[in-house]
Amino acid sequence: MTALLTLVATTMPAQAAPVPTTPTAPTPPSGTAPAYLHGFQQPQQLCPGGQLVGKVSDAIVDPTVAVAGGRGECTLADMKAANPGTTFYAYMNLGAMSERSPENGAFQRTCADPSSDGRKFGVIPRNSRVATNSMGMATYPGWNYSTISNLSNGYADACATAAAKLLQAPSLPGRVTKARPAKFDGVFFDDVAMTAGHGQDMDYVGKWGPWADDNAYARRATAVVDSVNRQLDNRLKRDVPLAVNLGIYPEKPSNVARANELARTGAVDFAMREFSTQDRNGSPLSTAYLRKSADVNRQLTAAGMPILNHDYAVSKRAVGAAGYGQGKAINGSAQCLKAGNTAVARAADTRRERDYRMLLGQTLLTRDSGARGVKAVIPQVENCQDQIARNTGLAERVTDRSVNPNAAGVRELRDAVNNGVYGTGARSTSNQVLVRKLSNNRYVLVNPTNTHRSVSLNGKSWSVPGRSAALAG
Repeated sequence: MTALLTLVATTMPAQAAPVPTTPTAPTPPSGTAPAYLHGFQQPQQLCPGGQLVGKVSDAIVDPTVAVAGGRGECTLADMKAANPGTTFYAYMNLGAMSERSPENGAFQRTCADPSSDGRKFGVIPRNSRVATNSMGMATYPGWNYSTISNLSNGYADACATAAAKLLQAPSLPGRVTKARPAKFDGVFFDDVAMTAGHGQDMDYVGKWGPWADDNAYARRATAVVDSVNRQLDNRLKRDVPLAVNLGIYPEKPSNVARANELARTGAVDFAMREFSTQDRNGSPLSTAYLRKSADVNRQLTAAGMPILNHDYAVSKRAVGAAGYGQGKAINGSAQCLKAGNTAVARAADTRRERDYRMLLGQTLLTRDSGARGVKAVIPQVENCQDQIARNTGLAERVTDRSVNPNAAGVRELRDAVNNGVYGTGARSTSNQVLVRKLSNNRYVLVNPTNTHRSVSLNGKSWSVPGRSAALAG
């Protein structure tokens, strides 16, 4: 097969100014936090009676929840009825395309289908170090169903058209609440990266595709996001919430500069940054990386783009209770944990709560008055969950929340983050624990080590678990 490679310009065509708009997103209830629930059936946690009902401010969900119902699931209409203050973002991918599922109608994850109308947006890399799929087009390593897009002007138009169609389409009526059909509030674009793709950066593998270098790729990604935002606001005659999953290497100055350019467009309501304190398997990121990442967050929020720190919850696997010690990487090839292994399940739950406390504490530790736009996502697991109507005896169901947002030690940190608390004092270290005074006159204590540590503060001793955080004072 032969793919058409479209060479792209470096600037977008002139567009009409956006129509005057009024924000239409719901007002979230106090004490809520964002949640990334695009995993298969995970949004069911927002169904009436679900474990996250009333606890989520911004829900990023798979668009197919609008037409769900054949597997015993509730629909978007049910979720919006049960969560009236939640802004619902439909997940789409901007950096790559995938095949459409005709049965989902307007509710597609992709801007175009690389096997049909999106073929002209695919990329023939002409570089043997870049992964390709069966069509000879560039793809992300290990994700062959994703066809990397050329980020052309035409692709921007295709994304805007697909997103507008999705946002204007009504869902099925509520299956549980009998609520009237509902619509998504906004769209969340995955794979908005400041480099050309999942370890295939041109700095590493050499030039490929229609871009001169990684900087040129990043500028095209920014141009597409800006164009889609303008087109959606004009077409829908409202201020459409638009968010992105921002791929950035904080140690690369060029990446940081390009991300600042994206922030200054004003097109992005918030950018999520995955792997904020640990890798996908729970392996801790270095203190040096965390410092650089925090500096990037301060820059981006100052430039007008709020940031969501995000870590995945570790999976429940048959690795033994000791395998869930703080800072330990979880073996991703181990079998998913079966029901009945309560000791291991309890150890995994404790690990998840402490990891979440670490994420929240790191957010507070690094948030200055000008960076109060940095928040933290409620962590969710990616796999090892029983699906609805298919019980395989696993320890965890897809309708179970991964972390209790009201658990001891979690709630007060989460409230501090959500209420805009920020650091006012200098950062210091006591017994290897990082300490900083906050704007609410309390102190955040962040323990980056793997063992419990105690800190003396104002004549009182405070204990902080390994790879965790606490508030003191």
